[in-house]
Amino acid sequence: MIKKRTHTFRIIGAILGIILLVMAGISLYISLTYKKYIKEHLPEWVAKASDSVYHVSIQDISISLFTRQLTVTGIRLWPDTSCSNYHKETGSHHRIAVAIAIPKLEMKSIQWRKLISDKELACGEVILSAPTAMIISRARIVDSSRIMPEKKKDPAIKRIFASSIRIVAPNIAYKTYNKDDDSSVWTLKGGESVLNDWLLDPKVKDTTRFLLARSAVIDSAAFMFCKPSALYRFQAAAVYFNSEKNLLTVNKLKVAPIVDKETFYKIVGHRITIWNASVRKLVFNDINWLGLMHNKTLIVSSINMDEPDVSLYFSYYPPHKPGSMVHADPTNMLRHLPLRVHVNEVAVSNAHISYTELSEKSQREGTLLFDHVSLHAHNIINIGSDIARNHVFKAEAKGKFMKTSNITAAYQVSLSDSLSPFIIEGEIKDMHASQIDPVARALALISVDSGHVQEIKAHVHGNQNTMQCMLNILYTDLQAELEKSDGGGKMHERTILTAIANTFFVYHDNPINGKPPRTANVTLPRDPEVAYFAGIVKTVKLGTKEIVERHEKVVAILTNDKDAKREYKKGFFNRLFGKKKKK
Repeated sequence: MIKKRTHTFRIIGAILGIILLVMAGISLYISLTYKKYIKEHLPEWVAKASDSVYHVSIQDISISLFTRQLTVTGIRLWPDTSCSNYHKETGSHHRIAVAIAIPKLEMKSIQWRKLISDKELACGEVILSAPTAMIISRARIVDSSRIMPEKKKDPAIKRIFASSIRIVAPNIAYKTYNKDDDSSVWTLKGGESVLNDWLLDPKVKDTTRFLLARSAVIDSAAFMFCKPSALYRFQAAAVYFNSEKNLLTVNKLKVAPIVDKETFYKIVGHRITIWNASVRKLVFNDINWLGLMHNKTLIVSSINMDEPDVSLYFSYYPPHKPGSMVHADPTNMLRHLPLRVHVNEVAVSNAHISYTELSEKSQREGTLLFDHVSLHAHNIINIGSDIARNHVFKAEAKGKFMKTSNITAAYQVSLSDSLSPFIIEGEIKDMHASQIDPVARALALISVDSGHVQEIKAHVHGNQNTMQCMLNILYTDLQAELEKSDGGGKMHERTILTAIANTFFVYHDNPINGKPPRTANVTLPRDPEVAYFAGIVKTVKLGTKEIVERHEKVVAILTNDKDAKREYKKGFFNRLFGKKKKK
């Protein structure tokens, strides 16, 4: 009996084995048949679907009915720009061409029944390994007379769904050209992106999705944006975006010119500020990415910047093509951004800021340094309805000036007034001659040998038409030397004039002889050919000269101040010694 049972089990096992082998053979045959069929007909399907505009090729394909998995290697998709259909009039204001290469694509848990019965491609996870894509968009003028009505075609696949799409180490470039052939380039490279609940369905118009996904995470992808005509490049080492958390983080962001200073000024002319900036970490909290994608509106509750390093460079050399710089004022730039902006708060920690000015007189550079700066700004807005509710931008900052001196500053400006009236309050404490000397030599042709500044208080206000500085500087033991430039950037002491200046033309202390402290009140018309911040610095410099110099008009002549010469040289000796009376 036991032998009979064993024999029966062997027969059943053999039958099951044969059935499994037959099924495996059938599966293999179907897979091989489908593999051959797909490889032969895929180019035809793509050409038909794209109206012969696109071509496709694949290296290999593997289909498993048991595991419901599809693997395709060596995928290439490219446009045929010589095709007449590529150039036909469609009514679109942009012509877009896409070239894609995917070394490996995996689709898991494919629902074959839906594909056959409903023309719906539904699957579980999709993995794209190291895909590259080049997307080119060119603006064009639409010729409405050539638009032909398109015949509606029944698509081969009506709907595509994936529970998740994982894109590993992508390299994506997007180039745009306007009607003047001015270009800009966006790139996203490396890292990994996951698109969850991804759906492509022409019948579903869901604007709450990010790239057709219910939610998305982009992690550790390097980013770059460059517009050659703007002469700047923006790039970041890593970008993290989470659509569910409304969070965008940018690491090691850099903004820099694409050319050196000499070339920059040859292209755009002098008296323009050149920016260089980097931020270790930039975080956008509660970013409304839906408004950004669909309405070109950036709404953010707060932005955090960690360790930004900002360098501003300004040349006072005359521009070869003089022109107004008022359009580059901060408020005007904010008004004319291509985005509508509403940022409630910006918090900056441990910033380093430098402002370098190239003097036309000395042909040398003077630099103001601000370190360990913390800043809070509020109400960055260019949306009219929001400005009506709160029209004032405010910022407060504190840090170190020239490495050791404590500084505090506050700035506010009206966003509703077209003249952009502003107020700046600043205070610096405990500054020594060694901190002032390099800047004074470069920008004022004065070497500061000794002196201690206990306190500087400045109030600057103005608008696009005028700037006024009210200044108070308390200092002791100021000793200075007058210098001159040899025309090549080297400085030489003017010994005799220095002795005269220290004796007759310089106040060594403020206050002096028990008198009240001297203050300055300087009002200047806004020079439209000078940048915003450079104009503010200029008013403060003139206020400083008014406090320090006994006869600022005479000193201006002695220090070869060209502006002052034009104004005061005529009748100089009459002013100095008195006008001679006629007999």
